[in-house]
Amino acid sequence: MMGRKSAGRKIFYMFDLDKRVPEDHLLRQISRAVDFSFIYDMVRPYYSHTGAPSVDPVVVFKMALLGYLYGITSERKLAEECRLNMAFIWFLGYDIDETPPDHSILSKARSRFGRDVYEQFFRHVVMLCEKAGLIEGNKVFLDATLLKANASLDSLTERRPYQELQTPEQYLDRVWAENETPEDPEDGEGSPIAPSGQNESKKGKGKPKTNERLVSRTDPDAALVTRINSKGVLLAHKVHIAVAGGPARIVTAVETTSGSVPEARVAAGLIGRHIWNTHLLPQEAIADRGYGRRYLYAFLKQAGILPSIPYPKPRKTMRKKKLEAGFVYDEKEDVYYCPQGKKMYRMDKSSDGALYRVHRHACRGCVYHGTLCKAKRPSIKTSYNDELMKWVNGHLATGYAKQSLKERPHRVETAFAELKGPLGLARATLRGREKVQIQALLACAVHNIKVKVMRKGRVPGWAKEMLLHFSVGFNSLALVF
Repeated sequence: MMGRKSAGRKIFYMFDLDKRVPEDHLLRQISRAVDFSFIYDMVRPYYSHTGAPSVDPVVVFKMALLGYLYGITSERKLAEECRLNMAFIWFLGYDIDETPPDHSILSKARSRFGRDVYEQFFRHVVMLCEKAGLIEGNKVFLDATLLKANASLDSLTERRPYQELQTPEQYLDRVWAENETPEDPEDGEGSPIAPSGQNESKKGKGKPKTNERLVSRTDPDAALVTRINSKGVLLAHKVHIAVAGGPARIVTAVETTSGSVPEARVAAGLIGRHIWNTHLLPQEAIADRGYGRRYLYAFLKQAGILPSIPYPKPRKTMRKKKLEAGFVYDEKEDVYYCPQGKKMYRMDKSSDGALYRVHRHACRGCVYHGTLCKAKRPSIKTSYNDELMKWVNGHLATGYAKQSLKERPHRVETAFAELKGPLGLARATLRGREKVQIQALLACAVHNIKVKVMRKGRVPGWAKEMLLHFSVGFNSLALVF
């Protein structure tokens, strides 16, 4: 017999929301893997001990995470889904007859907490991944990507008039200051107040750059950049991340800058954040050619970190010109050989470089003396940059560095593919550097949480080594007995 569903409404219902959410649902796995109660201690200074109770801060953070988990970039759409989706209602801790909070609670939380609280939240997620054995501290991968700003090109205006815009209070203060009667100087000659900018000296003779001349009214922190593999420009921010070594691809540090900031300028601070969040000093830093700058190499050498970072265009120094003339350098013995084959030993080493010379009696009867080698004792003086690049090239020539550079696309670029794809980090939904940083922090935190959930059954690296140690010990005991 054919059945027919009646559309009538019941007065009483026997309904259990917990039974409607499957056991293998992603939100249920996240609830078992992450205890969000640490948020209460994190945001306690931002609430008063009196007054009406606010929305649960755990609910605020969970609601924000749902938008990145399911790629919902609109907060209004997210609030609507939280009222319709039963799994969302269960994850927020509400019942079927309760209404989740409005979308405005998310913007109010960003204004109240600021960037620091979201930094602490991201750091706690990194610590959870570290306790789960998902972070290998021997390597750190660096990369950056452009994030299209939430601003139109029509919002561009001249930077100087925009910076001179003032509030009514600032304008009144300026009027009173300019119309104040000046005191007569001792010599009786008064000096009139010059208009703003009239006596300013011109700094720089060249034409100012585009980002120095133009600014967006809606998002002043965004910068004009040229699109990759296409024509035209766009307003963009740049998101820099550090990814720990290992197959888990845990993002350990995040920094957001203007789209015109070079990657190498942020690398030192990014490595510092990585060390602060993981409490691990990496042995090697891996990045592409965009990070190949001498100041970054100097920082890595001082910090004791190996640079697996190719240099884009090496400059031709005086030492290289001498090498082209016939001088050869031996990295193993750290000596130079003149065209006649005489050894040039290191005589002096300072902070500026090193000096290599041959023995004083080695040039007797040399055919090059007076022609190629004009000095009595041929010498090569290397600068600090030459010594630094010698250290960099020596490491890049090893198989260890070549293997790390092969691993780089599989570690950091795949993390960016997920961040810009399912997690919705392809475009900025907020405006301003601080708010875009919050967006990047939450997206990377969701990425780490998903990795922790997916790899919860994996054995940590230290546990594998311990099991291998005990297994070898037991096997040796078995052979003895």
